[in-house]
Order: sequence, then C-alpha cells, then structure tokens
Amino acid sequence: MKIVKGIGETFCQHYTQSTDEQPGSHMDFAVNRLKLAEILYYKILETVMVQETRRLHGMDMSVLLEQDIFHRSLMACCLEIVLFAYSSPRTFPWIIDVLNLQPFYFYKVIEVVIRSEEGLSRDMVKHLNSIEEQILESLTWSHNSALWEALQASSNKVPTCEEVIIPKTTLKWEMEETYKDIFPMMPMSPINASKSEGKFGTDCGSLPKG
Repeated sequence: MKIVKGIGETFCQHYTQSTDEQPGSHMDFAVNRLKLAEILYYKILETVMVQETRRLHGMDMSVLLEQDIFHRSLMACCLEIVLFAYSSPRTFPWIIDVLNLQPFYFYKVIEVVIRSEEGLSRDMVKHLNSIEEQILESLTWSHNSALWEALQASSNKVPTCEEVIIPKTTLKWEMEETYKDIFPMMPMSPINASKSEGKFGTDCGSLPKG
C-alpha cells in the first residue's frame, strides 16, 4: 500500500537521523524494525477485517479501508510495539511526533490492536494501556487536538457530569448484586449479617448485653 510505504520512508529517515537527545541508528536496524511492524500491521488488519465482517454480517468494509487515518494510526501502533519490544530509547510519543499523527487517532486504535492480536505479552499490553492513560490525561487535550474537531462534528453532544455519575445508592446496589453474582456460594460477612439483623444496634448506641 502506498500509505504504508510513505510511513516506512518517514520512519527510516527519522530513525537514522541524529538529534541532540540521541544518535541516529544504522539503516539496517531501521529497515528491520520496519519490516517487523509491516508484518504485524497486515496481520492485525486481516484480523480486524474478518472480525468486523462477521459482526456486520458481511457489510462492505471499503469505507474503513479507504480511511488513511486508520491505516496511519494502525501502522504507528505497530511501530510502537516493535520499538518497545526492542527497548528502543525512542519512546512514545516519538512515533506519533515523527509521523505527525494526532494522539486522539492513535488512542482509537489501541483497543483494536489489543483485541485483535492475541500474541501480545502482558508487558506489551501494560505498555499500550499506559499510553492510553498518557493520551487521556494530557496529550489529547492540547489546543490543536483533533478531539475538538470531533466534538464540533458531533454538535457538541457531550454527556453532562450528572449523566455519567452513578448515584451512590445505585452504585452500592449494583456492587452488592455483582458480588452475589460472582460469588453466589460465598456467605455474607458476619459483621454485615449482624448489622442486617440489628444485633449491633446503631453507631450511636451500645452493643446489646448478653
């Protein structure tokens, strides 16, 4: 694909270029990392297409395949995986900086990659999750972030604080129900059982005698 070739050329150019922070690497290393990332890219892309085709019952996937930003984001994520696997000093967000990719778009493919590639190690998944947190906490809120364009495109239909906060009473009930569903055979705590039966009285009262 033309877009993958262009990303590869940009990657190799910056990977071999010396900076004030680190020396450039040999072109052979850059090409090797790129080939590994390309293999992973096509593997994940095929898996995504198969999964989405099944989920959408054979619907035409050409719309997704024609989105350059999807391919750029996926390829960037694959390169980040390879760089991390080789303990490269070029840590995130180096890859999105050299590819001129918005953090917002990189974030959107992380879960897709984790869900599609079962061979990722636990450390790799933790690394990608840490990138998610980094993007959510700071990078995606920059003044030139693509997030603002996405919000405008949605007519600013963003849920309010009240709409996303779960009331305490509802949350407590849901936690209790979840606990019972997960551990149906586990007995209730003796303290909680006694409280429910009124044996311990209230916080202001004293314990019953006898």
